[in-house]
Amino acid sequence: MRRVARGPPAATASVPIFVAVVPQLHSRLEAITRRVAALGAADVTLIECANADTVAALSARERACIHPQGQPTRFQSATHIDPLTANGTLSLAIKHALAYADLLSRPAAHAALMLEDDAMVPTSLWQSLAPYRVPCDAGIFWLSAYRQDMRIKALGGMMGRRKPLVESSDRHADVHRHDSPNTIISTAGYLFFRSAARTMLSQPIRAPSDVALSLVNSTSVCVQDFASRFQPMPPPAACRFVPPAHQYGPK
Repeated sequence: MRRVARGPPAATASVPIFVAVVPQLHSRLEAITRRVAALGAADVTLIECANADTVAALSARERACIHPQGQPTRFQSATHIDPLTANGTLSLAIKHALAYADLLSRPAAHAALMLEDDAMVPTSLWQSLAPYRVPCDAGIFWLSAYRQDMRIKALGGMMGRRKPLVESSDRHADVHRHDSPNTIISTAGYLFFRSAARTMLSQPIRAPSDVALSLVNSTSVCVQDFASRFQPMPPPAACRFVPPAHQYGPK
């Protein structure tokens, strides 16, 4: 992993940034580098390791240690194939895990911003975040449901017109609790806190990052097996992964 400074730090920026990148994908690396530089960030870690070729070279024992068995969900049961057998998908999950481990190695850091290399990061991100008062028990604060639209509006539409957890005022913006059992949120950009990092590192990787982080209700989303698309939906099963507790996001 490579630490860099990208542009002068914004006055409101106070968290480290981790960016999952693949060095061989030059255009994507250049694009996300420009976006983060325009954002203004003094503490950026480019996670350039654990790429698909490295994952492909793992021994069966090493791979089983990282990913012993996939957890099927209703969102992944259209095919009988465990999605994490794809080296690129497992690689991305490992990059997220490396960010969690790095945050926990910094005693003074309480949260960090995680970005994937296709995140459309606006230059106004820090200013957009300033009005939010995130609850002190937060594990995750989601930034966007869509990679191309990281404008701090992730959860309001998905959660209908439910009352926000923290209501807006002249100075503060609505904060919603993410507890929908049927919503996978894009992991292109999100803030994670130490409690979420500990939760994710306490277990092996059993699902793609977006599934493992955002499927908060295991009783309704996990199923017995990766069923064929031509077979009935498999019955519910207890999840073998635990998502971070106390997830929040903006309207």
